[in-house]
Amino acid sequence: MVTGLLLLLQLNQPGWLQHGLDFLWPTDASTELTSSFMEFRSTHFHYGLDVKTWNKTGYKVFAAERGYVSRIRVSPTGYGKVVYLTHPGGFVTVYAHLERFNGALEKRIIREHYRLQKNSLNLSFSPEEFPVKRGDLIAFTGESGIGTPHLHYEIRDKEDRVINPLFAHGSEVQDTRPPEIKRLALVPLSRETTINGSRLTHRLNVTDTFDPETTPSDIPVITGPFGVLAEGQDHTTNGTNRLGIYQMTLSVGDRLLYQSVYDSYPIGLAKFIHVHRDFESIRMGYGRPVRLFPVPDNPVTQPVTQDPEFWFGQLEDGVHTLQISMKDFHGNEIRRQQPVLIKRESVLMADTEPVPVRAQALLPGLQRENTDAGKNGYKIAAGSGWVRSGEIDSIEVVSQFDQFRIRLRGNQLHQRMMTVTTELNGRFVLPDFAESNEQGVWLWYPVPSGERVISIRTSVYHATGRLYSSEVNAYWVATTDEILLELPSGTDLTIRQNSRFENSWLFIRESGSPQQPETYRILIGPETVPFLSSISVRIPVPSPSDWGLMTWTGNDWAWEGGSSQSGYLTAAVGGSGYFAPGKDTEPPVLSVRKKKNWKPGTLFLVDLEDRISGIDYSSFQVLINGVWCRADLDPERKVAVVHPERIKPADEYLAVIRVSDRKGNETTYTGRL
Repeated sequence: MVTGLLLLLQLNQPGWLQHGLDFLWPTDASTELTSSFMEFRSTHFHYGLDVKTWNKTGYKVFAAERGYVSRIRVSPTGYGKVVYLTHPGGFVTVYAHLERFNGALEKRIIREHYRLQKNSLNLSFSPEEFPVKRGDLIAFTGESGIGTPHLHYEIRDKEDRVINPLFAHGSEVQDTRPPEIKRLALVPLSRETTINGSRLTHRLNVTDTFDPETTPSDIPVITGPFGVLAEGQDHTTNGTNRLGIYQMTLSVGDRLLYQSVYDSYPIGLAKFIHVHRDFESIRMGYGRPVRLFPVPDNPVTQPVTQDPEFWFGQLEDGVHTLQISMKDFHGNEIRRQQPVLIKRESVLMADTEPVPVRAQALLPGLQRENTDAGKNGYKIAAGSGWVRSGEIDSIEVVSQFDQFRIRLRGNQLHQRMMTVTTELNGRFVLPDFAESNEQGVWLWYPVPSGERVISIRTSVYHATGRLYSSEVNAYWVATTDEILLELPSGTDLTIRQNSRFENSWLFIRESGSPQQPETYRILIGPETVPFLSSISVRIPVPSPSDWGLMTWTGNDWAWEGGSSQSGYLTAAVGGSGYFAPGKDTEPPVLSVRKKKNWKPGTLFLVDLEDRISGIDYSSFQVLINGVWCRADLDPERKVAVVHPERIKPADEYLAVIRVSDRKGNETTYTGRL
């Protein structure tokens, strides 16, 4: 079976996959890697290799093959300064985070800065303008854009797929060390499934080892269909940086069930990383594991292949051995055998009311503050403020299969017996399953059939008589629907078609009033379900042009922005989160760093700071004696490097420097250099 499947996978492979690519290594900095192909990033896969430059800049960057410069971008974020070369056969190589370009190309880019009077550029060129030969010096490594000094290097094909650069450079990168298995987990795939009596993801103990095969002594007991989550890391022979895994396989006996291979990937499917990786584990702090099981409505055809005729729901009762294999590009491998015991049985709770729940472990996050300390309310688990109404964000609701899963969190819940009641659309309902662990008390409730909008109210009664309660509204969102949700406060949300990976429930909680914007909060959940596209939020605040939307990061409020439209504060948010209107009336702060007796052509620095909405780097402008000057912008260091190369000698030099923040507040500096 394995042989037949692998033979099928080899059909219709492109030539580079079978024979490799003949490209030149792109830099003299090193052949060590700091990141590998298809590693996890928060919104996409990592499209290439990051080459180590030893925390220095200025190493040479070479054309990997003959072709021409087809595109140049200069940006304060992302890839920073980046050059694209187009080669015969439609291949494109990308070289990013550069310090500067070489020769005539650098001169042309400087001319374009001054012609357009812009610090950011996006330019395309014809094949005749900047042809290159294999090995030509095209640029120098830097740290522009995001990140510390390194060279980001990509290979793309004519169909706009990124290709694993090791198909061209496997011989340059030395790797004799096998990968390491860092995390393994078993995840229920149906309402009927429990793993060791739990409906939650079961995290396996993994011991770091270079042994070719390890077998754990504990055997999880599983009652229904389940999936496997796996995460690993790799190192080059002498490297210290953690790299991603090239290939993962999952087998039962000699039957290959699932294979994830990072050969190439369509750029347009970047956000589907949250289908391939387990988003709930990521958001809950359990690494970034790969889902080694089929996901419904998954449009990703690469890097995932699987056996469509068999899955773990078909395993007969008894002990079965799973084998997880991880390989790097050079064929070094580590394996782990994991026995599981399949034993189908009913796990639903008895029909009793109300349901007492005793938590056996510490439950962090839900804590009533001592009112004598002056804090009259309950501390929100995320640390995002004080709720004075008794409604607490520490009662979390998500959907799982055809049920609502409610989690209660709090460091006092474990101390006494408590009683939990839940109402769905005003009717008391009973959980059909409950459990507790170190992360909280978990309750599962059946969803009323046919309902698309459901009010969920959960109350917790302690033996002391204290009441904790929370209410959310749940809205059913199908991927094919575009939905306008009109909330009780007057706020509305627009959910676009195909904005989520699968049909699911959206949970909304509001507090305060938009008419008093400083009190208004809106929680869009669950945070464990990713979005493909943004949600449009409209909040009817007074004087909407004075406000912007903020999001809670877990440590502080961050500016999302927005605009005033038809009496609403309107903003687009990337998905779930905790949001509030916010004001920014403070202009940015800038200060000029220069040497005494400044002379034309001498670089100088401008420090930029904005406390609330952040600097709008596209607004930064420097005039010296009325002449525009270009600048390299570095948001990470909060500095602009000004290049006054076109300033002519004069008796004095008057600088006018302007910058705005993202709310539009402007600061102007005028002074002599």
